Amino acid sequence: MVEVFLIKLKGGIEIFYKNKLVLSLVIIIVVLVFSGMSSSADPMEIVAVMAVSPQHIMFDVLNKLKTELEDKSNGEIKVRLLGSEIGGERDMIEGVTAGEYQIALGGSIPMILYALEFVAADIPFALPSNEAAKALYKGELGNLINDRFIKNGNIRLVGLSSRIPRCLTANIPVKTPEDIAGIAMRVLEIEYFLRIWKKIGVLPAAIAWPEVYLSLQTGVIDMEETQILIFMLVSFGKFRNMS
Repeated sequence: MVEVFLIKLKGGIEIFYKNKLVLSLVIIIVVLVFSGMSSSADPMEIVAVMAVSPQHIMFDVLNKLKTELEDKSNGEIKVRLLGSEIGGERDMIEGVTAGEYQIALGGSIPMILYALEFVAADIPFALPSNEAAKALYKGELGNLINDRFIKNGNIRLVGLSSRIPRCLTANIPVKTPEDIAGIAMRVLEIEYFLRIWKKIGVLPAAIAWPEVYLSLQTGVIDMEETQILIFMLVSFGKFRNMS
């Protein structure tokens, strides 16, 4: 799948970024006002962030974006990349809103923070296909969502891609919903995710991603669900059985 991201910067610079590497649902968000950036002959610095380790395949998108911005601006723009050291996704998005970062790749948190009335568009399984999701975000409803992002968060949605399938890992065999009844599970820090999993029967705990490894290791939670690639990168299987 190919998505084109248009990033408009001051001085009339427009960068078209064709992304062929994306394997998970991401939202690229750009601060509307690049406050505090130099107006001299020195290169403009942009900070691009994603709350994952540099080994994650999505970090390839940031690396590609860095190359495109720096090359096509003839050196007028320099991009600094940050990963999981910034904290969780909420920390990342709030940092973009505050102007600390200029570009971010993330998931559902912007909808929760800045466009809650449209959250149904982001609920799992609410849309039948990736094509339907893209059509929604590129249509009238997508424009309304973007208006809320701009008004409430000083951010703009400029690109989408498909999310890699997620997986549930546990230290017990899980074959039916009944198998996880009463089991403590890490859930995304999103209210409707908490409600969905609670309805299924688990004991959901909203834990920021940087804290998940220790929470599993110490037994605070017994299950988590995430992308299979992340599971492999952080080596959860070293201290727990995978079911």
